[in-house]
Amino acid sequence: MTKPGIPPPNEPADFEYLTDNRLLNNGNITRMPTTQQQWNTFIVELNKWVKNETGSFDIGGSETAQFTGFSADPASANIWWHRYGQIVQMQFHFASGTSDDTDFTITGIPENIRPRDDIRVLCPGLQDNGGNLAGMGSLVVGSDGVIAFYTTEYGNAWTGSSTKGFSDSGKYSVIYSLRQPGKH
Repeated sequence: MTKPGIPPPNEPADFEYLTDNRLLNNGNITRMPTTQQQWNTFIVELNKWVKNETGSFDIGGSETAQFTGFSADPASANIWWHRYGQIVQMQFHFASGTSDDTDFTITGIPENIRPRDDIRVLCPGLQDNGGNLAGMGSLVVGSDGVIAFYTTEYGNAWTGSSTKGFSDSGKYSVIYSLRQPGKH
């Protein structure tokens, strides 16, 4: 499949266009619909290929997803997510817990929302040592299913005591790209 235009300036050396031809090989998509029935078929067929799903998962207890870095995990912890094609939005439904280490991770996120490569995104609303962060925190969504949270956009560690987490449950979210066209 050809790429539109020339590569962007300062493109990273390891940049890789991720494309596939699955839509180009589907006769219900490649022809221009002219009747209502063809339009219906077109939309149904397109919806099969553009993954659009919503879900949530609990963290802690007997669940697959678990916290690290806490002696007492945030209560009633859940992450709601929505995936539209290659874009995922996560909304964090938990506040803070008692810190006992300088890391803060969630292991075991679902496979269908894991990116191809680890991706760092800014994350608002985080607290450390019992207070709101002065600036924006960040997190790395790992291809291995681990979300690692940090106190700065560049990755600083947490205080190993007091509390850490979010200032308000359900108020903060992040958006990231999967960069995996094969995940459909």
